[in-house]
Amino acid sequence: MAKIEYHSQAAQDAANRVIEAFEDPTTLPAKLAPVVLAAGGRHADRYSWRNQLIVALMGYSDAAGYKQWRSYGRQVRKGEKAMAILRPIKRSFNVTDTDPNTGQETERRITYVIGFTDVKVFGQETTDVVDEEKWKACLLYTSPSPRDLGSNLVFRRMRENGGGGGGGGGGGGGG
Repeated sequence: MAKIEYHSQAAQDAANRVIEAFEDPTTLPAKLAPVVLAAGGRHADRYSWRNQLIVALMGYSDAAGYKQWRSYGRQVRKGEKAMAILRPIKRSFNVTDTDPNTGQETERRITYVIGFTDVKVFGQETTDVVDEEKWKACLLYTSPSPRDLGSNLVFRRMRENGGGGGGGGGGGGGG
């Protein structure tokens, strides 16, 4: 297996947080709860499971970039530090396949992940609502989440009714 290349120290650190989380099985279920039992309506629901886990490991219920929070009607507090999540670096190549029976050539495009770099985001808990109307409109847009399908909806209802769910993960729905 090829070694994964990280193009920044922040990307390497973010990847290491995921690896370290799996090293201590006694705390893993609580750390995974916000990812596996997603509350829905979080902006981070669009992130990969790996990045959702990084957000949860950092202790945040949701995360977005500085400009994203501004567009949602929230302001990152002065002095807050961004955290790094991982963005894949992809390269695409054209490949020509030849059918051994007919000799006919077909071309297709293949995309490979060749490494990772970091993207800076802020946890919701590091922001304040500055435009109530924008924030409420944003909540209507993001909730319910596409992850509310099937069993995730069952777990969400259990949590809302005070049962199950464990380990936090209240989602980013409140202001």
